[in-house]
Amino acid sequence: MTNRAEPDERLLAEVLGGADRNLSVPPFSLVRQRGSQRRGLFVWATRLAAAGALAGVAVVLAGGLMAMRARPVSSEVATQAAALAPAAQCRDHATEVTTRWGSVQGVAGAFIVSATDLAAWQETRNADRGARPESEFRSRGAEPMLVCFFDGTFDGFPGAGKRPLADRIVVIVDANGTLTLDSAGPQADLKVERPGPRP
Repeated sequence: MTNRAEPDERLLAEVLGGADRNLSVPPFSLVRQRGSQRRGLFVWATRLAAAGALAGVAVVLAGGLMAMRARPVSSEVATQAAALAPAAQCRDHATEVTTRWGSVQGVAGAFIVSATDLAAWQETRNADRGARPESEFRSRGAEPMLVCFFDGTFDGFPGAGKRPLADRIVVIVDANGTLTLDSAGPQADLKVERPGPRP
């Protein structure tokens, strides 16, 4: 009867790293157990490495998103956004302007200024013609005023038929939503500008 070859326990132990020439050789069952443990540790190490890689990707993506969110808005974009706000407010009043003074085709300019700056603008814009009327808004100090330059066809005001066609009007809207017609005339005479004091 042929004897079945038994495994060389010392050789297996050396291969698996569990043998020392000065130590006794562990039983084969223990060697197999250690081999299974090492295979298990290898599987867990592989899983942890994969999880670590995924976590690294997540950190990189999160960092990228935070960088995008933290990116400062350029001054040009901020200026454009600030200019859109008063223009939108002027468009909200276009229907009332059309009802009272004529037909609005669009907003040529829109500004929010203090009543003091508005008064200084009204009192000095025609200084070259010798006209310096006192503004009714002078006493209202720092109160914000919305100044709208509307383009269209306008004739709903006194003396409209005695002057050139008014295709632009300037309307002032105070904090209470009250509309005041400032001026009307040809676009060539009513330049769009930010109201404020002049030299």
